[in-house]
Amino acid sequence: MSHPLVVEAVQELFTPLCIYNNTEGDEDARAREAYAERSWNNPVVRVVDERRRDRTRPLTRQWSVAGIADLMVRSIEADDAAPPRWLTLLRETSGVPAREVETAIFGMS
Repeated sequence: MSHPLVVEAVQELFTPLCIYNNTEGDEDARAREAYAERSWNNPVVRVVDERRRDRTRPLTRQWSVAGIADLMVRSIEADDAAPPRWLTLLRETSGVPAREVETAIFGMS
C-alpha cells in the first residue's frame, strides 16, 4: 500500500514485516507454515503480538486503503487502546463509494 497515511501508520504504529509466499526451505517458508499459509497463496496481512499471535482477524482479499486501515484500527482497539483519530477517519472515509461523494465548486473574489 502506498497511500501516505497507510505508510505513516505502518511505520509509526507497527513493526512491518514481509514474508514471501513463494519460497521453500527458508525462514519465510517456516513462518508461512506456522500460520498454515500455503505457498503461492493470495497475500494475507496480519497484525501479531510479540508471541506471534494474531491480534485480530487477518486481512484477506480486502487489499484497499479502507481494508488495511480497518485492520490497523481493530488491532489497536484489541489492546483496549484508542487509535489515532486520523487513522479512524481514514478507515471511515476511504471506503466511501465514488457515487456517494459530492463535489462543490466555490468562487472566490
